[in-house]
Amino acid sequence: ASWRESPAGIGETERIVGIPRPNRIVSSSISSGLTFNRSLCERVRVTGNAEQKLMAQALMKYFPGRHVTSEMIREACISRGAPWHWAVGNGSSFQGHMVIDYAKILRIGIPGLRREIEEAMSREAPDKEPFYRSLLLYCDNMLDLCRRYADKAREMQSEEVIQSRRDELAEIAEICDNISARPPDSFREALQLFWFVFLLDGNDDPGRFDQFIYPFYRDDLENGAETAESARGLLEELWYKMQQVRA
Repeated sequence: ASWRESPAGIGETERIVGIPRPNRIVSSSISSGLTFNRSLCERVRVTGNAEQKLMAQALMKYFPGRHVTSEMIREACISRGAPWHWAVGNGSSFQGHMVIDYAKILRIGIPGLRREIEEAMSREAPDKEPFYRSLLLYCDNMLDLCRRYADKAREMQSEEVIQSRRDELAEIAEICDNISARPPDSFREALQLFWFVFLLDGNDDPGRFDQFIYPFYRDDLENGAETAESARGLLEELWYKMQQVRA
């Protein structure tokens, strides 16, 4: 819900789009445990649509007294004989972080991932359905994010007076539309889908970026869609955005 409520903002010169980390009603980290943002939840309960109001009301009833804190994590570690630094502290980076299979997402796209989840859900017992529905919600949020940025780019294009920037905004809209409907088939599309997934994942770890992005880079150099210089410019923009979220 936090992503659907977050603004779709595009900078004056941006070509890779996506604003990091919207506020969340419930957030978590390996060091501080689970955090419930009561003030944000109350605001959604008042200003949200009917579905959001019901969800916020349910969260208001559920979370008080159910926080998972760093102290509780510590006690659980000690009771199981696990070193405390495995859960919190300098050692947490190798225990709490993960790498998404970006290569698969770039290969089949979000619509393809959604189909795989639906197929898996159809084979599972009914009690597993909530888990699979949560995965479908993730996919729907991602598709929604793509479409909202496409709409924002078209809105900005209609108001832009500089033709070169109008062309860039039109390309941004086309790229966001494309990756909401199919797997990426260009270097620009692959970078944009990677960045959206990276943001929605919570800015964790880009993994072997060189390996899963290289085929798109190679193909676009061969077909003339990109030059080494233009591709470097896109990578520099992406790396700057990563620095903004301290990836």
